[in-house]
Amino acid sequence: MSILCTAARAQSKAEQGAATAPGVDRPGANIQHLVFDAPTAGAFDLRVDQCSTACWMNNACLAWTYVKPGTTQGPKGNCWLKKTVPPPSTNACCISGYFEMQIIR
Repeated sequence: MSILCTAARAQSKAEQGAATAPGVDRPGANIQHLVFDAPTAGAFDLRVDQCSTACWMNNACLAWTYVKPGTTQGPKGNCWLKKTVPPPSTNACCISGYFEMQIIR
């Protein structure tokens, strides 16, 4: 009698800090759209961080694009979570970032 054992491999996101890029859009592959109101006057603007965090917390999200308010999508900040890492496109309206999946043994 033999017993076959396989090691389970878990995947985890690894943050790619250098991958956060102003002036970059990653169009397509959207899985969720979030709209952020402007911060109160004098408050520090954390909307880009909120967009990145929303992607980090969503297991299906590998990339995100934050569209700055008053550019192409109206007066509010728009966050687009993405199921893949679409190719980058230069666009001053946006800030994008992505995560890589790593196998943990």
